[in-house]
Amino acid sequence: MNPLLPEGADPPGVTVVIPAFRSEATIGRCLAGLESQSFRDFETIVIDSSPDALTRQVVMAGFPWVQLCRSPPQMLPHAARNAGFASARGRVLVSLDPDCVPVAEWLAHLVAPLGEGQAVVGGAIECAQRDWFSRGVHMSKFSWLLAGAPAGPRPFLATANQAWLRAEWEAFRPFSVPLWAADTELDWRLRRDGTELYFEPRAVVFHIHQATPVSFWRERRSRGEDFAQMRAEFARWSLSRAALHLMGMSIEPLVILARTLRSAARAGRLAEAVIASPICLLGDIAWALGEAQALVSLLRGSAVGPDHV
Repeated sequence: MNPLLPEGADPPGVTVVIPAFRSEATIGRCLAGLESQSFRDFETIVIDSSPDALTRQVVMAGFPWVQLCRSPPQMLPHAARNAGFASARGRVLVSLDPDCVPVAEWLAHLVAPLGEGQAVVGGAIECAQRDWFSRGVHMSKFSWLLAGAPAGPRPFLATANQAWLRAEWEAFRPFSVPLWAADTELDWRLRRDGTELYFEPRAVVFHIHQATPVSFWRERRSRGEDFAQMRAEFARWSLSRAALHLMGMSIEPLVILARTLRSAARAGRLAEAVIASPICLLGDIAWALGEAQALVSLLRGSAVGPDHV
């Protein structure tokens, strides 16, 4: 038993928050995984901002123990997480995506390090499908969070599978919206303050990928643009630094691919990553184009930092 989270206490030890938007195809599997958890002292809040009732119907029909909150206007995932955490009762706050299926020991492993001195913990993300394209998409997005990788500090985690002590969250909240990279921005703020981000590879969820080549390309380009905007603002880049980074953007896809292969090798999955590398490279090119677009916009506009060079 985790001494931080005595089971059966009131309020619950853990609150799991799931943002949902048009999630009817996957949220049933996600909640079924939660229902099978060996660790039982948790509540679940689903923030549904879908324009139709399909997601709501899946939750209400099969999972009456879930607290379902409706938001008529669409909420981006981090805005939904902010709303869910604001109403949470748990001493630990957990973020899970609606297209992720946790294994039975997921929550037990995820919260265990929080009772051993950690304040922020992220778990492993594996691919739910076996086809080549889906596994390539997965390697492109999550190679640094594979289950075979060693436990320990990480530069950033992923809100698809992440836990915070409530006190830590309340000290650094909220996620910056509407940024898609708001989870990375929050992780950077935590690290800047000296908080370690701990990776627990035994806390596994399986991600269900629904991307097509076109949607994958568009998503990676959009995320690259969003990340570059966030990083320039967070680090207070000058125009000269933005220009220097833009000059090296032509080799950025190869740099990202090399990092993917290195991460996969640490998890004992190098061969799998090499096979998936054409899909990874496609995503990396899209990401670099997105970053370049953001940097060009910054250079055309006003300076992003105090050094207006």
